[in-house]
Amino acid sequence: MPDVEVLCSTCKGSRFNQDTLNITYRDKGIADILEMSIEEGVIFLADVPAIGKKIQVMEELGLGYLTLGPSATARGHRDRRQQRSHHA
Repeated sequence: MPDVEVLCSTCKGSRFNQDTLNITYRDKGIADILEMSIEEGVIFLADVPAIGKKIQVMEELGLGYLTLGPSATARGHRDRRQQRSHHA
């Protein structure tokens, strides 16, 4: 049977509750920030040394194309593993 996917009307698939989605930094929500590439994040978070320096290293290693948060594919794989473990 094919999977059926329903998009939550509150989080639009970001998996954050409304309180979390209401938090912003420089006019961007957490979901928006986690969707940024590392390359974009280096610029956006340059004034936050605790984060900016770490992702700068990742960019220098050639990983700038990755997103700051988990990809939809990674989340999907994790969800399927969790579903299988519940059915095992």
